[in-house]
Amino acid sequence: YYNSEVTIMQVSNVRIRRTHPPVASKRRFFHNNQTGVFTIRLKHAVSVFICLMMLTLALPRPTVAQQLTIVSDPYPPLGYVKDGEIVGFTVELLKELLLRTGIDGTFAMYPWARAYEMAKQEKNVLIYQLTWTEERDRLFQLVGPVVGDTDTLWKLKKREDIVLDSLDDAKQYRVGVVRDYFVHQYLLEHGFEEGKNLEPIHDDDLNIKKLVSGRIDLMFLAEFIFRYRIKELGLSNDDFENALPVISNEGYLGFSRQTSPNIVARFERALEEVKADGTYDAIRERYGLSATK
Repeated sequence: YYNSEVTIMQVSNVRIRRTHPPVASKRRFFHNNQTGVFTIRLKHAVSVFICLMMLTLALPRPTVAQQLTIVSDPYPPLGYVKDGEIVGFTVELLKELLLRTGIDGTFAMYPWARAYEMAKQEKNVLIYQLTWTEERDRLFQLVGPVVGDTDTLWKLKKREDIVLDSLDDAKQYRVGVVRDYFVHQYLLEHGFEEGKNLEPIHDDDLNIKKLVSGRIDLMFLAEFIFRYRIKELGLSNDDFENALPVISNEGYLGFSRQTSPNIVARFERALEEVKADGTYDAIRERYGLSATK
């Protein structure tokens, strides 16, 4: 910049000496010199401004805050509505994961079939709690396991006429399930038929009431979920019996396929952290679930 300014003054001086008297030359030299310097400074400022703009555009832009829609149906003690607020073991765990990942999430409760369809079709949707299957592994990006249990066929203890040695034995009875739950699909795949021996509805609490009233003979539900709901409904566990443990499974968080893999990876890391530092077990114990081994 300094060399450019000197060069212009020298050129201006030569031209002035050739064409003007000495006095005018001094005056015009001063005038032309200032104009030249101003022109160079202006060009330099424009160049610097353009460079700064290019650098600004080249810099990585701040990441737009991610927003997840987190859906499920009422499934105490994992997720349910209490005093107008969505609470539960998995809900509290998810809030901890959101905090650690720095991602925002909005919780909503829907019938399971609707929540499941949302997670299949829409972007940035997380559904809990999904029992692992090969089909779900294709449909969703799964993170977990979060919790495991044994899906069981339950009966009233007084129904001594119901004796099950295998799943096929249950086909002669009316079995209650929640529509589109894993157990619903599982029984369909194993030869049960809706309208014959399989009665899908939208809510497990209603299934318990139907079992008590004799409108169904058996119902299919994970063991610790069943025990928890019996207590919440004011019923006695002594009135019910585990008729047949059917299958042990593990529940996962399911991210829609349209969700960024980066978000899924951040949740995977955060879940590993809460399991390692004791936070996970502390949350389990608050909801009456035994700590992991």
